[in-house]
Amino acid sequence: MQNKLKDNKQIAVLCFLADLGISVWSYEKIKNYDEYLKLVKPMIDSPDFQVQIYAVLLQSFLFSMLIFLAFHIVIYFLFVRKSKYAIKYVRFYTLMAALSAGIMIFSGVLVAIVPLIIYTLSFISVGKLMKAAQTFNVKKK
Repeated sequence: MQNKLKDNKQIAVLCFLADLGISVWSYEKIKNYDEYLKLVKPMIDSPDFQVQIYAVLLQSFLFSMLIFLAFHIVIYFLFVRKSKYAIKYVRFYTLMAALSAGIMIFSGVLVAIVPLIIYTLSFISVGKLMKAAQTFNVKKK
C-alpha cells in the first residue's frame, strides 16, 4: 500500500481533497450555533453581542480557510510542476498534517482516519520521489 502514490498529480489531488474535507468538516462543526451558545452564554449576556461575535467568528474562519485552500492550490500546482521548494513544503506539510490527523483521531474525531491515510501515504511517496530524484541527479553527473 505504500507504493500506491507514484505520481505527483495523484499526490496533489489527494492531499487537496483531504485539505478540502477537513476544511468542510471544520466549517460544519463551527457553524453549529447551539454549541456556540453553550460556550458563550456564561461569558456574554447580550444576545445581540453573541450574534455579532458569532458572525465575525464564521466570517473569519471562512476567510482563513479560503486563503489556506487557495495557497495550497498554488503549492500543489508547483508540486506537480516539480518545484524543489514545493516538494519540500509538501513533504513537511504532509508530515505535520498526518500528525494532526492522528491527534484528532485520539481526541475522538474518527473522521480524520481518511486524511491520516492520505497524508501518511503522501509523506512516504514524496520521500521516495525525492530519493529517486536525488539518485537520478547523482547518476546524471
